[in-house]
Amino acid sequence: MLIALFAAHLFQTAPTAADFFALTPGMIRSFVDGANLSSEEVLTLISVDGKPVLPVVERAEGKVISRGFYRVEPNAVYLLGYDDQSNWLPEPMPIIRFDGREGKWSFSGMSGTGRAAQPVNFAGECKSVREEDVFGKRVPVLEVRMQGTMGGGASEEHYLQVAKYAIGVGMFEFRSSTQTGRHKTPPVVRRLTKVEGAKSNG
Repeated sequence: MLIALFAAHLFQTAPTAADFFALTPGMIRSFVDGANLSSEEVLTLISVDGKPVLPVVERAEGKVISRGFYRVEPNAVYLLGYDDQSNWLPEPMPIIRFDGREGKWSFSGMSGTGRAAQPVNFAGECKSVREEDVFGKRVPVLEVRMQGTMGGGASEEHYLQVAKYAIGVGMFEFRSSTQTGRHKTPPVVRRLTKVEGAKSNG
C-alpha cells in the first residue's frame, strides 16, 4: 500500500532540473562523437561553502581532459568551474533552469578569474518535457538550448548548444555549432552510449 502511494506521489509530482541532471557519485558515462570516444566519471561529493558539489572528470584515451564541478538544486543546475577552485567562475553559471514548466534565463559573466578568462554571454531555454526512446525505454526528456558568445573583438565566438536530458539518465545527446567571424566549425554531435555504476576511487 505504501509503495502504491509513493508511486502515485511521484507520478503526480512534476519533474524538475535535478531529476533530469541525474548524476550520482560512482557513475561512469561513455560517449561517442564521430570517431572519438570519451567518458565521464562522477566522483564523490565535496563541500564548497557548506553546499554539496559534484565533481565530474572527463577522460579520452585514458587521459583526463577536463574536470567540471556542479551544484545541483531542485530547480537549477549550476556549473561552478573547471579544474581547481583557484580559477573557478566568479559566479555560478546556470546550465539548466527548470521547475516543471518551460522557461528562459540569461547569463553574463566571465569564464574564470585568471588572465585567460573571457566574457561569456548566453540565453538559455528549456523546452517542454516529452517522452523519447532512451536505451530502449520511453522516458521523459528535457531539451535545453543555450545560444551566446564567448570572448570579444575579432575572436568573439558565437555558439549554439542543444542538450537533451532524460530522467534517471542525465544528458544523452549534445549538439553544438560555433562560428568565429566568417569561419564556421563543423557541428559536433555527442551521444551517450553506456552508463555504469562502478564506484569511484576519487
